[in-house]
Amino acid sequence: MVVTGIDDITYEGTETIIVDVVSVVNGSEHNTQQQTVNIIDNETAPTISVNDISITEGGTGVITVTLSTPTTGNVTVNFTLTGATARSGLDYQHTGGTITITAGTTGATRVLATSGDTIYE
Repeated sequence: MVVTGIDDITYEGTETIIVDVVSVVNGSEHNTQQQTVNIIDNETAPTISVNDISITEGGTGVITVTLSTPTTGNVTVNFTLTGATARSGLDYQHTGGTITITAGTTGATRVLATSGDTIYE
């Protein structure tokens, strides 16, 4: 028996096929004739990139997370926000969260809001 894998461009990780003998003609089955075949994915796990954005104080901006290639499963990106010169609670309210990139797609977004004030920073 020859099993031929089909190449694609989607990262799937290792997949399995179960080969199971269901009947034998002119012979008999010895024990259970079931084997597992592993298909090793030839694509590497995708990488993510996050865009740079600028937000006007008091406004909102959209962060976009992009995958290098699609996958067959959802990709979850957990993130935190840490102020470099902006101050959490004064300049922005968001502390972090999760962005989920749905299987078969290569990107997802999250809206971030800033706080407005009248102080020159």
